[in-house]
Amino acid sequence: MEERTLFGEAWTNAIARTKSRSPSTFEQWFSGVQLDHFEGGTLHLIARDEFVRDWVQNHYIPDLVSHLEATPELGSVTVS
Repeated sequence: MEERTLFGEAWTNAIARTKSRSPSTFEQWFSGVQLDHFEGGTLHLIARDEFVRDWVQNHYIPDLVSHLEATPELGSVTVS
């Protein structure tokens, strides 16, 4: 399976699992974040401002990365 398709499925699952912790809080904070692209094991996200970026980095990124890394074909995932 190509990396793009594999990542798309893994991303959808990771978002759903992370969102299930607290759907309303997730929507409030993650609505200000967009997936830019995934390339070479690095997840590139864009946040609407530094405050949202820092909050999401501290509260959601560890879970998202953990869920993504549960897909062995993706290997190690970092966030930029």
